Amino acid sequence: MSLFSRLGLILSAKGNRVLDNAENPSEIFDHAYNKMNEMRLQMSRSIADVLTSRKLIEAQMDTLRQNDARLDQQSRQALLQGRDDLAQQALQQRGVIRAQLGALDQQRQQMVDKQSSLEGASERLGAKIAAFRIQKETLRATTTAAESQTKISESLAGLSEEMGDVNAAMERAQDKVARVNARAAALQDMTDNINIGLTGPADPLQLELDRTSQAASVQTDMARLKAELGLSAPPVTLTSQPVPQPAQPGAPIALPSGRKEGSQ
Repeated sequence: MSLFSRLGLILSAKGNRVLDNAENPSEIFDHAYNKMNEMRLQMSRSIADVLTSRKLIEAQMDTLRQNDARLDQQSRQALLQGRDDLAQQALQQRGVIRAQLGALDQQRQQMVDKQSSLEGASERLGAKIAAFRIQKETLRATTTAAESQTKISESLAGLSEEMGDVNAAMERAQDKVARVNARAAALQDMTDNINIGLTGPADPLQLELDRTSQAASVQTDMARLKAELGLSAPPVTLTSQPVPQPAQPGAPIALPSGRKEGSQ
């Protein structure tokens, strides 16, 4: 294929695409509908012209008929007066008038036939225009509905893409919330463990009492086990260290044995 052939093919393809994009079915149907109405209007004008011509012919025929009647009366009057020459002349003129009447009558009949034909064509064109108008409006409504459907479909397609992005963002947000909740739960567990380790008596006196009770419980369990095994066990004696009492204001301070107050 030559360069010019390829160039012509490309230009033709691009031109067809441009024409397809510029072509609007509704505008084309409106243009055709207007042309049909213009044709009917022109036909109505032609009918009016034919009717006008027929009326002029009929007016001429009426004038000739009046002249024919006048010549008939004149010929009779000439015969009554014995003027055969005048009567013959009037009859000759009547013959010319009758020939003209015959020709005009043919023309009038042609105008009548043409008017009838134009009126029939105008009625048929009017019926076609009415049917074409219904078809045009139906096509316009169909085209509008199709364009609206196309726009809605395009909008839904765009919305679907946007919803995909939104869903992805929601999934990321849910993952982030899950991570935050997991971290919060872990921190809560750590806090609970720290609280458990910190619970307990902070008073030294209570700690000493708890240790004494625990030792007594161990001695009791030892004696019970030896009794069950048949081993001799000395009686369990609970010894407790005296619990120091806080000094009262003004009371003498108790010193260890062998030491006197004021000794170094």
